[in-house]
Parts: sequence; C-alpha cells; structure tokens
Amino acid sequence: MIVFTRTMHVRMLAATQAIDLAKKIAVAIKEKLGVELETTVPVAGNPARIAWTARYDSLADLESYLARLLELRQDSTYRELIGKFAETCVPDTFEDTIWRTV
Repeated sequence: MIVFTRTMHVRMLAATQAIDLAKKIAVAIKEKLGVELETTVPVAGNPARIAWTARYDSLADLESYLARLLELRQDSTYRELIGKFAETCVPDTFEDTIWRTV
C-alpha cells in the first residue's frame, strides 16, 4: 500500500477559509477522479498547516492519479477553486511525501 500526503502551510488569518476550500477540493477530486482524499490538520506543532492524504495499491496507481490530476487543471471550475485555495497558502511551503506500508 502506498500512502501519499501533500502538506502546505496556510496563512494564520485565513486558516478557516483554507480548511473549507481544502475540503471542497477533496470533494471535487472525489467527484472528478474517484480518489478519496482525507483532509487533515495537525493536533500538535504548527497549527497553520493542512494536509491531504490518499492511499493507493501501487506506485503505478499513484502515478496514474497524478497524471489525471494534471489533466484536471484544464477544468475551469477546479482551477478557480485551486486559485482561491492558493491565496490562503504561504508560498513555497507545499511538500509531498510518499510512504509504503509495512
């Protein structure tokens, strides 16, 4: 099992808006790509972070998702949603991690 997590820092004053938009993005990805993203925030540490986590059977499945995600950027509604979310984020703080369950 492959676990993919995308984490980013959000502007503290926009945290509530960022969480709302992150959830909407997860719903849009589920509707358009069929991928279940879990939206999470930290319990400890820096509270101004958001993460999406998804699980895949293989690295090939993750690669397929990432390719379809790039294609989804052609969708104007999704692009608008991502643009609004980006306004709540701290630039250059996105981090992707890929884990394998044991």
